[in-house]
Order: sequence, then C-alpha cells, then structure tokens
Amino acid sequence: MALSSSLLQALTIALSSKYVSSSTRSAASTTCAALRQPALSQTFCHQGPRPGRPQRRRGASQGLEAQALAGRRAATKLGGGGSNGGSSSGSNGSAPAWQPVAAQLDARRPENAWREFIQLLEQGILPPFELCDRLISALCAAERFRDAWRAYAAVQPSGYCLQYNTYQALISQALKVGALESALEAFRDLQTLGLTPNVVTYCGLIAALGRERRRGLRFAATAAELWEELAASGAQLDAAAYRTGIKALVDVGRLKGADRLLQRMAAAGLPPDVRAYNALLAGHARAANTAAMGRLMQRLVAAGVAPSAVTFNTLLDGYVRARDLGAARGVMDRAAAAEVALDAWSYTTLIKGHVQAGKLAAAETVLGDMAAAGVRPNHVTFTTLLDGHVRAGDMAAAQRVLDAMLAAGEAPTAVTFNALLRGYAADAAQAAAAVEAGRGTSLDSSSAAGGGSDAGAAAAAAAGSGTKAAAVRAAGVATAVAAAEAAPASPLAAALQLLSDMQAQRVRPAADTFNTLMAAAVAAGEPGLALDLHQRLRRAGLRPDALTYTTLIKAHGRLGQVVEAVATFEALLRDRSAAPDLQAYNATVDALARNGDMAAAERMLGAACDWAAKQGLPPPVEAFGALVAGYARQVAVGPAVAAVRRFHAAGGSPDAQMLDILASVAIRAGDYKVAMQAVRALELIGREVDKGKYAALLEQVRARQAAASSAGEGEPGRGHNRSWSAYQRRREARQRNVQLERFKFWLGLPNRYYSSDSESDFTSEDEWGEPQQRRTGRRRSR
Repeated sequence: MALSSSLLQALTIALSSKYVSSSTRSAASTTCAALRQPALSQTFCHQGPRPGRPQRRRGASQGLEAQALAGRRAATKLGGGGSNGGSSSGSNGSAPAWQPVAAQLDARRPENAWREFIQLLEQGILPPFELCDRLISALCAAERFRDAWRAYAAVQPSGYCLQYNTYQALISQALKVGALESALEAFRDLQTLGLTPNVVTYCGLIAALGRERRRGLRFAATAAELWEELAASGAQLDAAAYRTGIKALVDVGRLKGADRLLQRMAAAGLPPDVRAYNALLAGHARAANTAAMGRLMQRLVAAGVAPSAVTFNTLLDGYVRARDLGAARGVMDRAAAAEVALDAWSYTTLIKGHVQAGKLAAAETVLGDMAAAGVRPNHVTFTTLLDGHVRAGDMAAAQRVLDAMLAAGEAPTAVTFNALLRGYAADAAQAAAAVEAGRGTSLDSSSAAGGGSDAGAAAAAAAGSGTKAAAVRAAGVATAVAAAEAAPASPLAAALQLLSDMQAQRVRPAADTFNTLMAAAVAAGEPGLALDLHQRLRRAGLRPDALTYTTLIKAHGRLGQVVEAVATFEALLRDRSAAPDLQAYNATVDALARNGDMAAAERMLGAACDWAAKQGLPPPVEAFGALVAGYARQVAVGPAVAAVRRFHAAGGSPDAQMLDILASVAIRAGDYKVAMQAVRALELIGREVDKGKYAALLEQVRARQAAASSAGEGEPGRGHNRSWSAYQRRREARQRNVQLERFKFWLGLPNRYYSSDSESDFTSEDEWGEPQQRRTGRRRSR
C-alpha cells in the first residue's frame, strides 16, 4: 500500500535517534493513531490511564485491561496464518505481509527479522502485537538493545502492550548498556499498564541509578523515590532489597532514614550483614561524621559482624574527609591487627588525605610503602597523586607522575586526563587574570564590576537581526577556535592539544572533560570556544549535566547573547537527567545583569533566593554580587547599595568582591561616603585593602572632574545663581567634599580633613554659589 507522508515522517522521527524521548514519541503519536489501519485495532491491548499518571496510550479503547492485569497472554508463534492485522495482501489466502518477520524469528535470526520489520514500517504496515513482542524480546536476548528500543519506540504510539517479561528484558538491557533514562521510561510504561514490577526489577533499577554519581543529575533522587514506592507496595523484601534501600537513602543524605531501615531489617528477621553496615557507614564517612562512624562500628562489633576490607577503607575515607590523618593511620594499624589485608584503595585513600593537606612528599612516601607491602598501585593511585601536583600548580611534577604511571603499565583514564586539563585550565585562567590586571583600572569599562570591556558591544550586537546575529556568532566561534589553536604556548592551546592526545590514545572523553575545557575557555576570555566545545560534547554522544548548562549560560552571557542564556537555563529546567543547582541560577543572574537587563536580573535573583531557601541554603552571594556588578556597570550607586543591604538583611555576609565593586563604583560616582563604608567593611571582614588601587581610581576621577570643570567655566550665569536649587546643589557638593577629604585621609593622600581651616574651606564656593574670596572682598570694601 502507498505510504502516507505523515506516517513516514512520524516513523522516521521514531527510528532516527538512538534513544527516543517520551516527548518525541508523544508528538508522533497523534499522527500515527490517525493514520493507523482499522484492522490493527483487533490486536491492541487497550488500557485506560493509571490513576495519578498521565495517559501514555492515545486512541486506545477499553477492552483487555483485565487480561493485562492477569499477567499477559503468551506470545503466539505466527506462521503462515493468524491475524490479518497489518496485512497488505488480498483475501485470497496469501501469506500476510509480516510473514518474513515471523520466519526470521523462527529461524532465530533477530537481526534479519529487524530488517524485515523496518521494511514493513516503510510500507506503512505494523505487524500484530504478538509479533512485535517476539521481535523486541529476541533483540534483547541477542543484546541488540539499540534495535530493540527503536522497535519499541515505533510500536508504542499505536497502543501496543507488551508482555511483562518483554518489559523486564528491555529494562535489563537498558541498564546493561547504561541507558538509564530508557530503563526508567520502560519501567514507568510498565506501571502505566497496571502491572506491578517485582522486587528484583525495582532493586536493579534503583542500584543502577545510584551508581551514577556525576554532579547535576537527578538519578540519586529518583532512586530514593523508587525505593519509597517499593517500600510502600507491601512486597516481601529480602536482605538484598534492604541493602539497596539503605544505599538509596544514603545517596541522598537521608542517614537517619537509612539507620531506621537498618533496624527494620533486623526486626524483620534479617540480621544486617557487613554490606548493610558498610552502606550506612559510607554515608557517615561522606559527611565526615567521625563520631557517628565510631558509634556504628560499636554496633557492628556488638552484633558479631566481622569488619571487611571495605569497612576499613570506608573508615579511612571518613577520617581523610575529616582531615584527621593520624586517625586514618590508626585505621590501617587496626586493619593489620584484625588480619585484614589492605589493598590499593586503602593506600590510595591515605595518599588522597596527604594530597588534600598539601603534603605531597608524604604522599610520595605512601606510594613507597605500597611497593614495600607488595601492593600494586592502580590508575586511581597515580591519578590521585597527579591531581595533587596539579592542584599545587606543579605541572612538571604532574607530568612525571604520568610518566611513572605509563612505566608501571597503568593506562591513563579520562579522569587522569581531566586532572591534567584542570591544571591547564587553571593556568589559562591565571593568564587571563594577569592580562586583565595589566590593563589597569578603567573608568569607561566594566572591569570594576568583574566583566569584560566588550560586554556593551556584545549586547548591542545581540540586538541585531536574527540572521546577522547568527552569522556574527558563527564567525566568533571560528575565530576563537583558530586563535586558541594558533597559540601553542598558551595554556588553553595545551589543554586542547591534550584533548587531541586523549582521543588519539582511544580514551573516550567524558562530560567532565568538556566541562573543564569549556570553563577554561570562558575563564580565558574565549566564550566562543566554549560554544564550540559544547557542540563537540553533543557530537560525542554525551549528555550535558548541570555544570555543562551553567558554563554554557556563562559563555552566552559573555557574548551578550541574553536570549540564548535564558533559553539554556530553561533547557536545564526541562532536562530530566540534569538537576538545576544554585550555580545555574547565579550564572543566569550574571548573564542578565552583565548585559543591562536589570529588571529580569532582579526577577531571576528572586527565583535563586527561593530555590536556596527551599534547599535550606543561605542567600546566594554570587547572584547578589552579579546584581551589584550589573548596577556598577551603569554607575548606579543607589540600587547597588540597596542590593547589598537586601543581601545583608536576608542573612548574607557580603564578600570581598562585592564590597570592592561597591567601593569602586562609589568612587566613580563621587559618592565617597559609600566608598568609605565599603572599604571599612572590607577591613571588618579581615581583607587587606588595596589602597593604591583606590587612590589611583580616585586620581582618575578627580582629573576627569577637573577637566569637565575647566570646560564649563564659560557657562553663563555660573557662580551667580542664587536659586534654592542652586543652594541645594552647592550644599550637597560641600558635603561630598567633606567625605572626599575624609576618604583621602584614609587613603594616605594629601588632604585638608584635619587642617586648621574651617570646614567651609573644603569648597571654593559658598552655599549660594559665589566664590568665598569675592564675598569677603565685598564686605571689606563696605
């Protein structure tokens, strides 16, 4: 039969990507349901929406719900006859069109059956659900998850309901290949049908979600939610399920709940084993709560449970996090006394402690102790030591550790390269900061507010037409990439070269790799390069996390692309696999304020404060600082002071950067009272004040004012205006000059603050605008 163009478009969407999201599938569902052949409705498993969940099967009538709830019928082997659903043949008894698919499945050739299935879809034919079920199940058994998921994506809009075991196979294969979102989607689809996943399915999904530890992902919270569902289901839980639940609660920081679950496990007649204790112990170790660790160890011993090597390694980690290296050494002695063999992870954790304390020589000594004990260091050991030298800024020593790692036969991983990249990124940021500092303080730039001097130009360019702006952005990205790659001596170029070396050694970059490079590009003043690196991340098939989105927002903000920055933040909110954090809110406030949209920046600041309050966090100093910087770019002292006061009233403590920005803009605006208050606040928080910087800025301000005054001497009526408004202006000027002399005295500049003359000598004109000397002479002549 002829294929409808709308149906072909919908099926193309369903089959074009590796993992198809539910939103994409939902968009294609309406078109497919409208064009589906009526004969296929005989094979549908019709379900109503599950209470409390959105309806996922459109166009499905009511009919076989009881059959689905009872456990699904067995898949029927389709040979030459059967249902005529999807057949393009006539009624002359010829074989149905989907017969080749069944034949290939009977021959146990699922890959060939998949190709036949695709051909049917291209003809607008969808086989009966029994055959689709068989195909998906066979592809999962052959570990061809990508094809199985595409087949599932193609049949789902039509309302097909697969067997329970097929859903189970899909979820298992998705977890095996790391497609957590697909596994979670199939799991929710299974629930939508009214089927109850078993304990093994729940625990497998919870455990897989808990293993994903990257920053900015929602998987840990989702795992805890799934555990709450399982616990409330009334299912019979075994020891493995309890351990899974304990870890899920620990991963989201609910340690009291995990402890109660450990006690429930014992009350259920399942004595907790060492693995259950270790899961809770890991939570206390992450919190560096050594007292809670000690109490739990006492309970473990009282229960007659023997600690394992994992137990001692977890204790080591807790004491290292608490910066108690003496206690960490004591744990190693206790392990030796208990005749528990220490492994590479034990020594690596101790090396990590010395690295964090900046004792790299001691860390090298532990590496020697490993060799003496006959314990072979692994790639994590070398990477931890290498990272210590990177953090110390000694890239040469880091390179030596890398050479030793290769000589020991340990291949560097993405984490190893990421540590080196962080070193080059830090060097790039320092180089950019040195260049910025070399430019000096400028009255016409936004350097006092922490932004680039081209922010206004970028904002103006962003206000152009869409096509022109896109062309400018593309040219900017190309220029940034070429500039970075053409300067081999720069740290940023070295980082890009390291990325090439990493790929040449067939080490697959991770999202953290690109995040580090993107952050380095933004810090080095190359936001266009950050956009290019984001495209490389996408092409590598990696999913962005919260840090990716945050860095991308910063890059758009530096380029003056306010609309793109806000759109990126909104994309983060929509992304099911990435969780927005306070840094994303801060970056968005900065992007808006940096480009002059202060009303939108104020609204985003309010959203950031609401988010922080819900998380039990203090008001965000970075967001308030970005707002103050935005007002400083506009030389708006009043709103800047109001923002600082609001921050302080909300319980925040202004940091040195915020106060420095406030002092600088106050000097530029001639509000020396505010400038004096800001620098005194800097002293109160224990920061050393750079008086030379403020003195230089003051001299520039005074020089500009003097030039402006000279240019206006010939103005008519100057010095003879005796109006009330003129009186007020002169009075304000006199007060400013009093504050100016006081500020000059604090800076150590020549001043008249403690001179013997009266305070009126601070101004050359009296309140009425006449020079003092002229009025004095007039009185004498009388």
